Amino acid sequence: MNPTIETKNILIIKDTYNHYEVIENALAEKGCTVTSIDFNDSLENLQPDIIIHCRSFYKEAVYSFYLECGILSLQKIIQYFSAKNWHPKICMVTNGAQIVNKNDTTINLNASTITGVLRTIENEHNEYSFLHIDISNAIHEEELKQIPALIFTDKQYNEIALRKNLVFANSITSIKSTKITKTIKQDATYIVVGGTSGLGLETVKWLAAKHAKYIAIISRNGASDATKEIYNQHTQTQIVEYFADVSDAVQLKNAIDKIKSELPKIAGIVFAAGILDDGAFDNLSKQQFQNVIQLKANGAWNLHQLFQNNELDFFAFYSSAAGIVGSSGQSNYAAANTFLDQLANYRNVNGQTAIAIDFGTIAEVGLSARQENRGERLIEQGVSPIYPIDLPLYFDALILSNASQIMALQIDFEKWSTFNSTIKSTYFYKNVVQQKSETIVVVNDKLNEFQNLVAHVNHIKQRIKNYISIVTKIAITKIKEDDTFKSIGVDSLLALQIKNKLQEEFSLQLNVSAIWSYPTTNKLADFMAKELKLSEKYAIKNEENITIIQPIKNDIESAVKNLSLEELMKELASKVD
Repeated sequence: MNPTIETKNILIIKDTYNHYEVIENALAEKGCTVTSIDFNDSLENLQPDIIIHCRSFYKEAVYSFYLECGILSLQKIIQYFSAKNWHPKICMVTNGAQIVNKNDTTINLNASTITGVLRTIENEHNEYSFLHIDISNAIHEEELKQIPALIFTDKQYNEIALRKNLVFANSITSIKSTKITKTIKQDATYIVVGGTSGLGLETVKWLAAKHAKYIAIISRNGASDATKEIYNQHTQTQIVEYFADVSDAVQLKNAIDKIKSELPKIAGIVFAAGILDDGAFDNLSKQQFQNVIQLKANGAWNLHQLFQNNELDFFAFYSSAAGIVGSSGQSNYAAANTFLDQLANYRNVNGQTAIAIDFGTIAEVGLSARQENRGERLIEQGVSPIYPIDLPLYFDALILSNASQIMALQIDFEKWSTFNSTIKSTYFYKNVVQQKSETIVVVNDKLNEFQNLVAHVNHIKQRIKNYISIVTKIAITKIKEDDTFKSIGVDSLLALQIKNKLQEEFSLQLNVSAIWSYPTTNKLADFMAKELKLSEKYAIKNEENITIIQPIKNDIESAVKNLSLEELMKELASKVD
């Protein structure tokens, strides 16, 4: 990793501490044209090659929830430049978003949410190049001075952490087993937040099977009659419900105080709360980000605040693999989960027990099971579900271990990479997927395969229908070229898959918005033909294929002109004879 600074047009989104000036001056000295603006300034008439976003810098507190300066600012940038069909490299610079080593005893958890967003939109927007540079929470000048060179680093490095003069790069590594070091105590209380359904309820069953005598359930709405029946089956365990919105610090404290007064000492906590509200990053509203992130982030943070004296045997945050692999359409959910991941790491580095468990798909009981066809889509993409019958083994190996973060996921990364093509060329996945070698690609524009423009456009239509058929499971013969995509079940997540496949096959940069702007096979094919400039190419091809027929020169006239009158009369006489 020895990048050199190239002369480019650079746009910097300023931070409030004016640290951006160090980066700005270094780039200007190297001949770059640098424009620096505030995050809420207009992007009109700007056409940068690289954007350096520093606005999420924050040092005043470990956690203070905000969206405008980070996630929503990034969304605004992508929405604007996608509409302009301009795709600059986007470099998000954060401070303290990740715990890199034991010296990282402080953190900026709000910046941790950006990690999950970037991992997701890499798959949604592979027409862009993204880079996440995380510097120390304290923001050292020596780190700022290295950023101008690092923004030109090889694109395989999409996540870099700078700690003074050291550079770190994240990657996924598989492990075969963990060491169980803890036990469930019969004279202690275990809290399960969200223990009324799904993975939380499965955890309650596991604790009861491990002979826990006291389980406190915290939820907003309480258990259903069916869930209460399950509670009642565990006659050797006292299961007590407490009502609180965990994202409300006062409500949660009141519930914890009541548990402490009514039940034995608390020995372990499982935080299993979470909701989904999926959609393409460009289309998510502020409310959708808020609802999904705040439930997990605020709830987990409030619990952390109440249990900082390390009196617990375990504190398990149920996070999600979506925050690691960046599942398309789940940027808000990924953001919430990378928050949990780093909160667990933050607790560990400060001597407080915690583990973030990044679960993959859980059949029948997981959040993905509540959304129609989502589990099936993930299976098609190489993600196999974990079945409820196997969950106790996972709980034993993970909750009762000393690990700080583990992803529990059954995945075929090679298959996953066919739907999320960027992972084959990034260092992050180097240990789990065969990397794409750098080769010179000769693009065949296929003009010679088709007789004319109409035939080529018809081919595009067939490819569009083929990909619609693959993602919707509708027979290709039943897909009409004037059917609107929404009418045949294409939602924002399926649109992303179709867009990525078309983009890859036709070597064409497409925005997912094109699927909705040109919402039928006919209209999308015509749009793609226009973007591929097929009319112009076939016009040139036709010109090249025209055989210019030169008229055969008739030499009779010139021959006649060269004859004398006597010779001409003889010639005519011979013709008459």
